[in-house]
Amino acid sequence: MGYGGEKSDTVLELTYNWENDGYKHGTAFGNISLAVPNVYALESHLKKNNVKILRPAGELSIKPKETGKTYTLAHVADPDGYRIELIQTV
Repeated sequence: MGYGGEKSDTVLELTYNWENDGYKHGTAFGNISLAVPNVYALESHLKKNNVKILRPAGELSIKPKETGKTYTLAHVADPDGYRIELIQTV
C-alpha cells in the first residue's frame, strides 16, 4: 500500500492471516511507527486535540554502551486504542 517505490517512499504492508478466525483487540499487531520531524510539537498538537498520550515525548537510549543511540519518541492511542509510536527523525 503506497504511492511510490519502497526505496524512496513510505510503505505500509497490510496482511491477512487466513488461518485466523478473528482478532481480539491487542492481537492484530504490535504498533505502527511514524517518523516525524518534531515529536514534542506533534505531541502538543495532538494533546490539544484530545488524543490520548500513552507515553509522553522523551528520550530513550537503546543499549547506550554498545551503540550510543538515543531516540526521541512518544506513543499515542488511535481511536480504537491501538498504539502508534511517533519517532523523531534525526
